[in-house]
Order: sequence, then structure tokens, then C-alpha cells
Amino acid sequence: TIRQDMLRFLAHTQHGKLLRRTGRLENARLALEQAMTVTERLRTGAIGDASQQAFTHVSLLAPYHEMVRLLVEQKRFAEAWTYAERAKGRA
Repeated sequence: TIRQDMLRFLAHTQHGKLLRRTGRLENARLALEQAMTVTERLRTGAIGDASQQAFTHVSLLAPYHEMVRLLVEQKRFAEAWTYAERAKGRA
């Protein structure tokens, strides 16, 4: 269901942020990738009225932004750019 996917999305995103902040970068990357996978499922479903859709849409970009931060910290600029472009394509 959409509710379950939103909970998965939030859990993976927050887990990825926590892992990044504690220096477990490869695990953070995996958690953020999982959040992005759920994001794609959520984007294909209808979520509430227009205002709720706008809020959800902005929130769904969080794992992309976090991945960009992670990759920039690792000086992996080309990969960071790729994720930034992916986020831009979903905005």
C-alpha cells in the first residue's frame, strides 16, 4: 500500500542519513538507494490532493539530496552530479 511504502521510504531515508553521519558510507549508500527505489513506486501512485502531492513530491527528493551530500564528501563529484540530475528530473 502507499502507506507502507511511505513508511519504508522514511525508514530507509533516515537510516541512510544516520549511517552517513556515523561514517558508514557504503551502508548509507545502500539505504539511500533503497529509499530511491521506494520513491519510484510512490511516484507512480496517486497520493492525496494537490497540496499533499506537492508536499510528498518535495519530500521524495530527500534521498537524492542526501546521496549527493554523501558523494561530495567522498569527492565523487561525477556521481554526485548524476544524482543531482536525477533529482532535478523528478522535481
